[in-house]
Amino acid sequence: MAKKKVDKYPSKKYVNLYQVEKQKLSNEMIIGIVAFCILFGLFVKFAVIDRLALAIKSTSEVNKLQTQLVSLQRENENYEEVLKQYQHYYFDSTYDDLKTVDAVKVLNMLDMKLYDSNIVSVQFSGKILVVQISGIDLQGASGIITRLNESNMVDGVSVSTANSLYDENAVAMINMTITLKEIN
Repeated sequence: MAKKKVDKYPSKKYVNLYQVEKQKLSNEMIIGIVAFCILFGLFVKFAVIDRLALAIKSTSEVNKLQTQLVSLQRENENYEEVLKQYQHYYFDSTYDDLKTVDAVKVLNMLDMKLYDSNIVSVQFSGKILVVQISGIDLQGASGIITRLNESNMVDGVSVSTANSLYDENAVAMINMTITLKEIN
């Protein structure tokens, strides 16, 4: 006789409705999460942290320069006094003499009176103006002197010339010393 197989029925008599089924993370989902974290980390590094570091560095440089500026301003507080002492020893004119002539008006006068001249250099100290002109002969210099003496700013003009002894074709250099009148 053969044994008959008996079907077993489940013995559990209640249902657990609280049980939550666990979802398994797929490989694609894990790769997506890792890629997102990497991209987010790179964004934070380059867009936030590097910008903040640059801003902090710039702020510290500005603060350092501000400190230097304050120290330089403190050092230059008595500039006017030092300038007067310096000019007393190194210039013929005093600080007050330098204020007697308006430099802008002097340069405008030079522009008007020496418009056709080849000016090489201009030196301006106190009431004395030294102008070096090249490529001019004595007759041209005489015309310039006449035009300068017509100006109400000019007190007097003296001229000295210099030519090359070794080159007959050298261009003449004329040095004019112009004494200016004081501003009223």
